[in-house]
Amino acid sequence: MENLDTKLETASHLYALGTTVRRIATLTGLAPDMIKAQAAAESWVAGPKPNWPALRHRFAQGETLADIAKSTNISISTLQKRKRRESWIANPTQGLDALRRSVAALETALLAAPNDDPMLTTRISTALSMAAIRLSRIEQGGKNTPIAEIDPEQQTPEEHHAVTELARIMGDWRVDKAI
Repeated sequence: MENLDTKLETASHLYALGTTVRRIATLTGLAPDMIKAQAAAESWVAGPKPNWPALRHRFAQGETLADIAKSTNISISTLQKRKRRESWIANPTQGLDALRRSVAALETALLAAPNDDPMLTTRISTALSMAAIRLSRIEQGGKNTPIAEIDPEQQTPEEHHAVTELARIMGDWRVDKAI
């Protein structure tokens, strides 16, 4: 009997969080009809319903279903079904926003790079330099031309150094991988 009381207490808690009766039944091993009857008899207060438009927006902004499931009380399979039924489309970050995020990610990676690995630090620094140059060029109204395709005579000294350094590092990396 104690086991049943514990299961019902757990069911009540999950119900208050907004968990579906089907999910509660799966988690506790109780029959859905029993959970519904107990909820009605004891006047359990149901938790908030999912804000589907907000969840869809989070997905559209690039958040994964797994991340959404972790931060809500909704199973990933429920999110997948809703995504499929409503044809949710993820808008992966593109263009200028993607470049800004790349620069930020590279800055973070550079700060986290171990001090005892100069090759890694150099690679990250070069990638950061190239991304920052491209971002600066675009923000100043220039074209998003890959730096390596810019006429060397039109490159700034920083751009020329970044291209040269990247070519050197990529050559070193290919040699490292071949060994």
